[in-house]
Amino acid sequence: MVAVDNLKIIESSNKDEIFQGLAERGANSLCITNGTYVAPAAFVVPTTLAGFQFIKDRKATAQECFVVALNSDVSMANIAAEKAAKGEDIGEVEDQVTRARKVLEPLAKQFPEHHIVGIFYDEATPVALYEYLESHTPLLLNTLFKFGYGTNPEAGDIEGASCFDSVCAFPFPNDAKPLCDNLTKRTANRQNYEVYRLTDEVSKNGKAYMSKDNKVLFDLEEDEGLEIYAPAADAETGEKKAENNGIFRSIFAFR
Repeated sequence: MVAVDNLKIIESSNKDEIFQGLAERGANSLCITNGTYVAPAAFVVPTTLAGFQFIKDRKATAQECFVVALNSDVSMANIAAEKAAKGEDIGEVEDQVTRARKVLEPLAKQFPEHHIVGIFYDEATPVALYEYLESHTPLLLNTLFKFGYGTNPEAGDIEGASCFDSVCAFPFPNDAKPLCDNLTKRTANRQNYEVYRLTDEVSKNGKAYMSKDNKVLFDLEEDEGLEIYAPAADAETGEKKAENNGIFRSIFAFR
């Protein structure tokens, strides 16, 4: 377990305790993403890093608290049951803290100037949590971003979008579908969605935020072990990239 000073995980899914935990970190404005994070780190960490890097460059203030909201163990058990009823097996799922640390520790290393906080919700979606934070606390819900949702009329809604000032929808680098795609409603109320393809959007170093094979291309904090999420110095052959891309598709189609 890595100790990172700017990282906090609030293990309770009680909404008031979540607010108290955020307040203890001095949070007043939040940039949030959410999800199950059941896929391996090689697949979920690059997108999460890229999403927050884009938000930092385009949307966030220096004081922004970066938050990852995760489906709790209770929520995941219910999702697994729903999937099973559809004849789908999501496989073995890590416990909620393990899933949280998988994405939060790299975030804390990449963004040492921001508080990084993990929170949990027991419901299928974080809508009730976001509505509580918006209506019952002084916190400003600045930006919400999601990968794979709200990116086109066929993609599922971004749950809880109406609670935020800004909502960003990012297609996965290869347009894979997320785990809960077939459990998510589709509505026409998407006026506040901003869609950005991070394989096309240019970061401050003049490169795209992500490659099509799910690597980050923006500048990473040095000496933090984050280079494993960037392309190797000796670039892969086209055959190897195609192989990895196929694995990437299968992971996200399944999980």
